[in-house]
Amino acid sequence: MQGSAPMPQAPIHELIPLQKSRGGRNVVSARVLWQFLGVGTEFAKWFTRRVEEYGFKAGEDYSSFVAESTGGRPAEEFAITLDMAKELAMVERNDQGQQARRYFIDCERKLRELVQGPALILPTTYKEALKQLIEKEEQREAMEQQLALAAPKVAFYEAVAVSTNCVPMRAAANVLKIPGVGRNKLFEMLRVDGILSKNNQPLATYIKQGYFEVELKTYEPGPKGEKGAKGTRLANTTRVTPKGLGWLQKRYKPAA
Repeated sequence: MQGSAPMPQAPIHELIPLQKSRGGRNVVSARVLWQFLGVGTEFAKWFTRRVEEYGFKAGEDYSSFVAESTGGRPAEEFAITLDMAKELAMVERNDQGQQARRYFIDCERKLRELVQGPALILPTTYKEALKQLIEKEEQREAMEQQLALAAPKVAFYEAVAVSTNCVPMRAAANVLKIPGVGRNKLFEMLRVDGILSKNNQPLATYIKQGYFEVELKTYEPGPKGEKGAKGTRLANTTRVTPKGLGWLQKRYKPAA
């Protein structure tokens, strides 16, 4: 007997619907995203761990509420911003995460287009012109609020986009924005704190914790026949993972 055909998958905007919070922000359900990503960990433990790992803040990145009871114990739910949703999707490192991240990026693009918008159709009456002006202004104010809230994390996502999951130390320094600390100073700080070895390679314990990865590349030291050239060599490059960026932000956050 032949197996039944697989059920067609619903569009992602139906699986992870965008909603408006009471404050007018664009949010999604953390539990719905968790289900879409296929996370094996229990929802509450997964959400708590991600908040601690990446420093998400209540009221800024997410808000909690108690879902209506269906007979059992009411469950605590979370509404999360698009930026937080995008980061949670990215760090899962699976196909669902990539699909969700692209979806959230597309949502942001469409929200920006709402503000810029196509050329307006000219109104024919004063009443229509006034209504159009009010609607446009309300859309602009709502989007400016959303973008302002997301601004502190824009650099983080742009840096992560440099590679699949990791960024070089120069980009990490730019994201961390520690006063007076660039690429070389960051390397020095990490060596002094015993996180990197003398050759700027992360210690095994920090690699195991998912804070760093080491990229191996081959290179030619010089044209063939040049004095001192010894053929193809291997170079190690230390890169910081998204989890590592969050960890470094907490570790080196300037005192208020």
